[in-house]
Amino acid sequence: MALELEGKIIQKYPEASGVSQKGNAWRKQLFVVETQEQYPKKVAFNVWNDNVDALKNISPGDVVKINFRAESREFNDKWYTDLTVWKIVKVVEEVVTSQGGKTTQAEPQKVDNDTIYEDDEDNPFKDDNTTDISKDSEEEEGDLPF
Repeated sequence: MALELEGKIIQKYPEASGVSQKGNAWRKQLFVVETQEQYPKKVAFNVWNDNVDALKNISPGDVVKINFRAESREFNDKWYTDLTVWKIVKVVEEVVTSQGGKTTQAEPQKVDNDTIYEDDEDNPFKDDNTTDISKDSEEEEGDLPF
């Protein structure tokens, strides 16, 4: 199961490492993200092995987009859930000042990979049976009762 979440890093824990019973070295780091919703939620994630390096240039306060998988396992009749990150990307933040210059911080700009259809002929979502009322309402703008 692959999931995605966007939020602000509020805490990073120190990296832990060790050697498995099979003799393989492992690294792990835990961090906490707060969602940016009306009622924010705090969610703890794990990053393993080489993905720990991707977390090094991300600091508390940074807004990130996280791709992760959720997995639960049972041990001694209790269930444990692990949210493991497989991709983390810092969201670029940009603000336009009143002079037209750009500074960093404020609202995150999300990159949208959807295609924007400017011509009605290319738009696969256009319904040919509908009429465009925006043109009619512009012509009759003076006829409004208020």
